Amino acid sequence: MSSFDCTKSCKKTRQTRDSDYCTGTYEIIDGKIVYGCDAVMSSLNQRDNNFLTCNFYDLNILDNCNSCPLYCKENKNPNIKRAEDAMKNVSKMLSSLGPLASMAGVDQSELKKATEKMKSSEINTNTSIEIEDTIKLTNYAKNILSSVMSGRSVDIVEFKRIKEEIERKYKK
Repeated sequence: MSSFDCTKSCKKTRQTRDSDYCTGTYEIIDGKIVYGCDAVMSSLNQRDNNFLTCNFYDLNILDNCNSCPLYCKENKNPNIKRAEDAMKNVSKMLSSLGPLASMAGVDQSELKKATEKMKSSEINTNTSIEIEDTIKLTNYAKNILSSVMSGRSVDIVEFKRIKEEIERKYKK
């Protein structure tokens, strides 16, 4: 396969062309044009990828950044900011549950997996609602575990009812 120069006729956004990810080349594979930057950008995180491929930013329509539902470094949507902050809070809370969770039979590797999943989850305008529920549940679990660890009694029947309600609500 041979590569061709696409610097004069590239159809990618300005921010992609001006980035370090631009190789200035393309190949024709199975009758399709495959730009060199696509292979390099495939490993990017969601935030950077959304920015580099945004046509609104490329066309300098920056007002759209105030209501855009995509997670991006130029996004000005307050819902995205809330979701991002909430995601950081949940990661911190999951990390702080470590010692208490082990007493409840939760393996540390499970907490690490949950924290990594939260960090790599896609952030959008619906995320903040889901995260707020997660924060409430995590705080609740942390408080119950702290109570048990400090010798207070926990109403097992109430705990079981809440557990079943949570499972019913989040079962997919």
